Amino acid sequence: MERGLIALDIDGTITTQLLSMPPRVASFLEKNIDHDQWQVIFLTGRTFNFAFQVLQVLKFPYFIGVQNGAITLEMPKREVVQKNYLSASVFPEMDDICHRRQTDYVIYSGYLNDDKVYYRKTHFSPEQIRYMMTRSKAFKENWIEVESYESLPVHEYASLKCFGDHALAAELSHEIETKLGLHAPLIKDPFEANRYIAQATHAHVTKGAVVRDMRERLMLDGPSIVAGDDFNDLSLFEAGNIKVAMGNSPKALLDHATIVAPPASQEGIIIGLTQAIKLARDGV
Repeated sequence: MERGLIALDIDGTITTQLLSMPPRVASFLEKNIDHDQWQVIFLTGRTFNFAFQVLQVLKFPYFIGVQNGAITLEMPKREVVQKNYLSASVFPEMDDICHRRQTDYVIYSGYLNDDKVYYRKTHFSPEQIRYMMTRSKAFKENWIEVESYESLPVHEYASLKCFGDHALAAELSHEIETKLGLHAPLIKDPFEANRYIAQATHAHVTKGAVVRDMRERLMLDGPSIVAGDDFNDLSLFEAGNIKVAMGNSPKALLDHATIVAPPASQEGIIIGLTQAIKLARDGV
């Protein structure tokens, strides 16, 4: 079998913990995957700083695509492999989309800008602010209050995020994609049930695009095993040959799964990857 690719979502797939990975999962990834046979890449909608805290226990080389693939880095060198960031030209229309719904978006500046997050406090309700501040502290994110987005010290951005219940986040996701042409999947907020995120990135930024790019860049001719648990993993499934969906995934993901594994709370990725690697070796 030619060398293949294993692409794994982080949140809700390999871990349910905020800033760490279960020891059994880490041990499995270290010892039960032939790293001469498989190139491993981790993908997340979250920041590099979050992902690194989860993955730092791993000793083998890997790639990581953060903010749904807005930037991909080779680890442990932290060398940037590819980048597609947003410009401020999208702000006026984002303002219109959000303010008509009495909410706002926050700006994730990305790895190259120390993962700073900019927000306009007066554009959110007190309840929204309380939630976002509690969330940011739990995830150890560096949020910076600004009066305006017109004079930010950086000029390109990894992603924009809108927070809300399912109905609001779904509306925002749809309008951002249709009016701005950005990639804006709906994501379950791992911090609190019944909260969702519409995360907007460059139109070319998807987890699936990272998989296709890395296969070509590294000349990987073997199979691609992919694993995920949320709507932003749909593009990942489109790019994979063997698709592992966690048991608590939305129906849209389960319908495309080759293997349905127990949820991450039960460390189901161990079972899912074991079955997937066997299928790949058997040529299925």
